[in-house]
Amino acid sequence: MTLYYLQRHSTFLRNKSLVSRTKCLVGTMSVPKILPSFCKFSKAEEFKSRDVLKLDCVVASNNPVKLLATKHALQLTFPKATIHVEGRNVDSGVPDQPFGDVETLLDAQSRVRALAALSHHTSDLLVGIEGGVAWDQEKNLECFAWVVLRRGAFGKEYKARSASFMLPKRISDLVISGMELGEADNKVFVRKGSGSGSGTIGHLSHGLISRTDYYTHAVTLALIPIVNPDLYV
Repeated sequence: MTLYYLQRHSTFLRNKSLVSRTKCLVGTMSVPKILPSFCKFSKAEEFKSRDVLKLDCVVASNNPVKLLATKHALQLTFPKATIHVEGRNVDSGVPDQPFGDVETLLDAQSRVRALAALSHHTSDLLVGIEGGVAWDQEKNLECFAWVVLRRGAFGKEYKARSASFMLPKRISDLVISGMELGEADNKVFVRKGSGSGSGTIGHLSHGLISRTDYYTHAVTLALIPIVNPDLYV
């Protein structure tokens, strides 16, 4: 376990330089000729009243669960809007299975910033969703997710963390040994496609909460500052 922690820690330190370079790229990139379409919403009151009529969104993943969760959250938050959501895989420079709050948030942030660095983007919202694991106070391994939103390629970022839940020991042992959570889930529950289906939360809650539901709530929380602009200056 100690060796695994040291390996993950050293990997995280090595990848910090990658993230720094990504930040520099975003900070120095030239402004594209076409401004992000979010600029057409010039009045903060339009978001406060949730009367936006059209939203284009890009999620930093092609995972169908993340795409559907994002669309559900936007439909709930902006009920009058026509919502278009597409996915695009980008590299975050963070391990496939983030470990700890900091690494998981960094993964979601890095994916959003990698999207923003693509000069042709004119989307209203960029979204990064990343699930991670961490030790709780009783040294149990728990699962959670971070969501990061950006208003267009050059806008402000907002974030929210999901609720967390404790993982069974059989899954925890596999994750600690270096296996990704989705793979550990598939092995323990003898199934396939956990990461693009109901997820670990779906199986453990006996279908009461799907992975899509789980992420939908977190995306909705991240949208709170956008629909309350006068309170989040």
